[in-house]
Amino acid sequence: MNKINLACLIEDDPVHIYLSKRYLESSGYIDNIQIYNDGKEAYDGLKENWESKKTLPEIILLDLTMPVWDGWKFLDEFSKLPIEKQITIYILTSSINEADRQKASDYNAVKNYLVKPMTMQTFVVFIIGMSYGWRLAFATLIAYLIEGALGLPVFAKGGGLLYLMGPTAGYLYGMTLAAGIMGYFAERGYAKSYIKSLLPLLLGTIVIFVFGVGYLGSIIGYDKALALGLFPFIIIYRRC
Repeated sequence: MNKINLACLIEDDPVHIYLSKRYLESSGYIDNIQIYNDGKEAYDGLKENWESKKTLPEIILLDLTMPVWDGWKFLDEFSKLPIEKQITIYILTSSINEADRQKASDYNAVKNYLVKPMTMQTFVVFIIGMSYGWRLAFATLIAYLIEGALGLPVFAKGGGLLYLMGPTAGYLYGMTLAAGIMGYFAERGYAKSYIKSLLPLLLGTIVIFVFGVGYLGSIIGYDKALALGLFPFIIIYRRC
C-alpha cells in the first residue's frame, strides 16, 4: 500500500477521535491527519481547501451520527463538488443497521463500511460497572433505559420506545446486565487491580455480545448478525 500524505477524520466522539488517531499514527501509512467534529465543519473546511488549491485528503473516515450535519448530509453535499482528485471515503460508525450499509454503497466514493469497536455507551457502561456496586450500577442502567423509552435522546441514535424493540435492543439489555455483573466484582475488590479487573470487563463484554448478537440474530438471521454485530468489533479496522 502506498503511503498516504493526508487523511481526514470526521467524528464528534472524543474517545473515537483518540482511538482512530492513535491507530492511524501507529499504522505507518499516514503522514498527516486532519480532524473535523461535524459534517458541516468538514464540508466548509474541505471546500475552502479545494477552492484555494490546498492539499486535499486521499482518504476520509466519516462518522454518520453527528451534530449540525450528519454523515449523510456531508456525503450528499460533498459529492456535488466537482473535485477531480479521487478521495476514498470509509464510513466509520457505531450503526450496525443493514439499511445504513446498503445506503452507503449507493455513494461511489464510499469504499467500505466499518463498525466502531466501541460506542461511548459501552465505554460509560464499563466505567459505571467498575465504579459502582452492582445494585447502583444495575439501577443506573435501568434508569437509562427508562429515560430512552420515554423519548429522551440518550441512545446512540436518539430515543423512544421503538428503540428498545429494534435490532440493537439486545445490546442495551446486555449492557444493563453487564453493568450489574461488573459492579458485583467491583464490590469484591476486582476494580483495584489492573490484572483482576480484566475478568469482569471480559465477562461484561461477553454478556453484551451474547444478548446483542442473539437478539439481532432473531431478527435478521444469525449469519448476518455475526457479520454485522460481532466480527467488525473483533476486526477493528480493515487495511485497504
